[in-house]
Amino acid sequence: MRLAPLLILVAATTARPQSAQLRSFGVRDGLVHERVNGFLEDRLGFLWIATWEGLSRFDGSEFVNFGSDRNLPCPLV
Repeated sequence: MRLAPLLILVAATTARPQSAQLRSFGVRDGLVHERVNGFLEDRLGFLWIATWEGLSRFDGSEFVNFGSDRNLPCPLV
């Protein structure tokens, strides 16, 4: 079963809601895994994405991944 990549709504600061862009992100873009279990935006604006292979943090331009190599006790988040 192939899952669709994570979709994130990205709106330009000068754009009206009617003209928001839809952009798709996946492993090729830096997401740790395409099977997403949940996500949360923190108060600093980072988007935290829980996946089957770890945790990804998106800052609006790139992903930082956290897995067993970064002392995450279990890859399934």
